[in-house]
Amino acid sequence: MSLVSSLKHSIFVRIYAGLLIVCLCVALFAQLLMDTINKERVQSYRENMAKGAFHLVSEGVAHQDNEMQRDYWLSDASSLFGSTFSIVPIEKIDFNASELRRFDNGNTVVRYMTQPVYADVYYRLPDNKSVLTARVTQVTEQQVRAIAVFLLDDLSYHMTLSDKRARLAELEEKFSFPLAFKAVNTLELDTDQMARLRRDEVVILLQDTNSSKSNSSIKVIVPSEINDMAILIGPVPLFNWFPLNLIISMILISMFLISLGVYALIFPLERKLQLIQVGVNEVSQGNLDIQVELC
Repeated sequence: MSLVSSLKHSIFVRIYAGLLIVCLCVALFAQLLMDTINKERVQSYRENMAKGAFHLVSEGVAHQDNEMQRDYWLSDASSLFGSTFSIVPIEKIDFNASELRRFDNGNTVVRYMTQPVYADVYYRLPDNKSVLTARVTQVTEQQVRAIAVFLLDDLSYHMTLSDKRARLAELEEKFSFPLAFKAVNTLELDTDQMARLRRDEVVILLQDTNSSKSNSSIKVIVPSEINDMAILIGPVPLFNWFPLNLIISMILISMFLISLGVYALIFPLERKLQLIQVGVNEVSQGNLDIQVELC
């Protein structure tokens, strides 16, 4: 028998080839699954990050007495933010059922495009008939500082510290990260950062970490009109494409699928060996007419 013919009829070659195919299929499945999960995670991250900022802008619009003041306020907000805010009737945009459900839950809708890269963000206004929208091409420090200004503008309608704290707690529900008043001396700022805060400048701190248990994040410190007090925004977690728990989940799922594939490959061999064992037992008992059919 030639080597090729021998390999062709070798059950172990079939098993090894099957294992290779199983591993390749599982690897492809894991890659597709991780890509799908990450797309959902980044979409949720974008919407959560945009929700608080657009809520503040919508509250600023609501504080204006007439349409002319509203247009002026939106124009100033657009200049600060670096993207043009506009208010559009909701029926003019074709929102699907999933997007409408997100509106019903008080969330934003983000439509992200890759060519060219931009995101259209929509936030439904309290009248339920119109949406606040803006096109964002990239996330910049200018937008972070603008959010701080919008926050201070909203808090300016509340006079006492207790009222401001209560309002901040109310606004915090719209953000995916903490908002709090803090004493300046508890913020562990260096000399330069303290000087910038005294000049009523927004201070942005990057907390970079190599730990697998926590992501890098930023903190934004906003000077307030209350002496020796500042508003701490964050920590705001930066998006992590491959978190440890997701990688571990993919490994466990892959191992489980490979185990099923190996069992499916080994089971026919095990069945044949059992039939052979039955035949051997019959022969050892003197039954020489036994025939073993291996399917």
